[in-house]
Amino acid sequence: MKALMWKELRENVKWISLPGLAILLVVLIDKPELPMFAATDTYFFCAIAAVFGAALGFVQIFFEGHGDKRSLLLHRPLSPLRIFLAKALVGVGLYLLALGIPFLCLETWLATPGNMPAPFHWKTSLPWLADILSGLAYYFAGMLVAQREAHWLGSRSLPLAAAIFCSCLVWGLTEFWQALAAIALFASFMSLAAWSSFISGGAYDRQPRIGRVGLVTTLLAGLLLVSMLVKQLIGVGFGSEVIYVCDLTRQGRVLMAPCRENDGKIGPWLDARTGQEATDINASLRESRLMATWTEMETPLYESYRNSGRFYVLCANDSKPGRERWFYDQEQHRLHGYHKVYNHFLGSFGPTGFTPAGEQLGESFQGDLCHRRTRWFAFDRDLLAFPRAVYRVDYSKRTIDLFFAPAAEETVAYSEWWKGGLDDNKKLAVISTDRSFHFLTETGEPVVTVPRAYGTKHGYVIGVGMLESPARYFVWYRTWPFEPSLGPEEYRSKVFHLYEYDLAGKELADLDHQPRSAEASYAKALFGLATPMTEAATLVGLSESLRSQVRSEGRAHKPVLLDYLFSIRHYIPGTSRYEQNPTGLLPGYIALLLLAAAACALACFMVGHRFAYSPARCTGWALAGALFGWVGLVLMLVVHDWPALIVCPKCRKPRVVTRDFCEHCGAQHAAPVADSTEIFDSAAAAPGVALATTP
Repeated sequence: MKALMWKELRENVKWISLPGLAILLVVLIDKPELPMFAATDTYFFCAIAAVFGAALGFVQIFFEGHGDKRSLLLHRPLSPLRIFLAKALVGVGLYLLALGIPFLCLETWLATPGNMPAPFHWKTSLPWLADILSGLAYYFAGMLVAQREAHWLGSRSLPLAAAIFCSCLVWGLTEFWQALAAIALFASFMSLAAWSSFISGGAYDRQPRIGRVGLVTTLLAGLLLVSMLVKQLIGVGFGSEVIYVCDLTRQGRVLMAPCRENDGKIGPWLDARTGQEATDINASLRESRLMATWTEMETPLYESYRNSGRFYVLCANDSKPGRERWFYDQEQHRLHGYHKVYNHFLGSFGPTGFTPAGEQLGESFQGDLCHRRTRWFAFDRDLLAFPRAVYRVDYSKRTIDLFFAPAAEETVAYSEWWKGGLDDNKKLAVISTDRSFHFLTETGEPVVTVPRAYGTKHGYVIGVGMLESPARYFVWYRTWPFEPSLGPEEYRSKVFHLYEYDLAGKELADLDHQPRSAEASYAKALFGLATPMTEAATLVGLSESLRSQVRSEGRAHKPVLLDYLFSIRHYIPGTSRYEQNPTGLLPGYIALLLLAAAACALACFMVGHRFAYSPARCTGWALAGALFGWVGLVLMLVVHDWPALIVCPKCRKPRVVTRDFCEHCGAQHAAPVADSTEIFDSAAAAPGVALATTP
């Protein structure tokens, strides 16, 4: 086994430098400024791990997987299992070295003070580490692709689709341990499939049972991913989903307009209260000065181990010098500064003031910083808002001032600036608490305070600003289209509220209006023919489970996976919050789904019976067809080596050529017709012939 491992090492060690060179090229061209790379960089690193892993696994097997080379390999004085282990151990070792060396070198460089103008947290390396480990699934997928006897554009590439499925989960799951569990699960099944295919030469029927389970699970994952992606592309490309967008004029008139999601075209504006067309406003005026400006207050935070907002938030305002970068450190609860050119540490801010570099850190901020996140990073912050205080930093003068302090019974939820007015130069700070909204000048002087009607748990996104003719304040409670805690029916049943207040903060009006939604097309029911029962039930059930979890935790955080699952609305009726289901759509979808499941179950049973499978095997595949629909039927067709059929000479029915006896009548194969080219006489022609011996 050692000799074989040395042979594999000598043949494949030359590839070990390729990932490092590619990563070095990216770092030199796009020098990272943050300890956690931008999304484009992380996508690239993930692609490097996937391509290199799949290519290494393929190269190790493909050139010795067929013909005389395979025979020579298997005739070594080793069992097939030990031969496979020798290849896999060397391949995994080379892969981990090829990706691990650049990972350790780059992370060490980033962690060294003075190499970048940003703080470093070791947890920011977890996303890249997860991508490297997920490359193991691609490695075994490459080995499996090299051995399968199938079309390149067909089922032979399905293991790669299963590995992509693994990467999707790695990117969508909330915690790093969950990503590790997904990688371990996929890599285990794919390694079993690669091992069993190796010892059987790619033939399914000769594989051990545990290997068959690994192969079937791998191909099933690939087919399910293809099923979801194809239906989503069809739903987006040919669907007619209409979203009603909302807007507000400077005079306080609420407007709605239908917008097709696939092309972004906005239809005529409608008055939200009367439903009549606003003839004085058309789609081309959307960017004009007719529309009011507002600032959105707190929204749920995207929750993911890949989100840099968990560790630091970039902070800046007009006082920040151009060559400085300031980050709020979520662990140390202080604001740290770095020189953008020389990368050295400038010092840090706390609630009591600035601490220069080299001196002992002072007091830390209390509570979590109120901020907003996208999927992978946090938005820049101007004001530093905490539950008990809001601070404003003057970066040039190195001073920090208390900008706002709530009352004892109030807790700060968010802070933002509003800009608007007739000349668009008016600027006010808006501080939201759990009880009210406070408008302040740029210097922190209070202007007006208005009450808060709905809390964060009610599922509203809040827009705050000023209206004209006459001048007044407004707070607009709308439902966020991507609100994680609301299901489709809850979203459509929500009532929007526009509260108006005079300059003294006295309520003038509460103008409510119902959100509009279009009717879904009956053509959406046709997706039931192409959707397995297990796929629909799993996606809908997982969405509801995550949504229930968000509700129980108070809507503060939103899992990225729930955001990904939002796309199922394109092909599963009843999951879109923008469309009303017409009468009969959902029952029709379910009926077609069950019809497709029954048809696929019957097809699987008939195919198995046609090729003389045992009753138990036929029943098992029929159950797979019922649960997984067309995916189960295709899975049955791609995993088996289907034998040829010939006509039985006795019953004249097609029989499987690989069986000694006809499965219909029990007859043997017909004797070949004599044509005078026979080498041996038949036993019937020369009975009792004895061998002559020499006395």
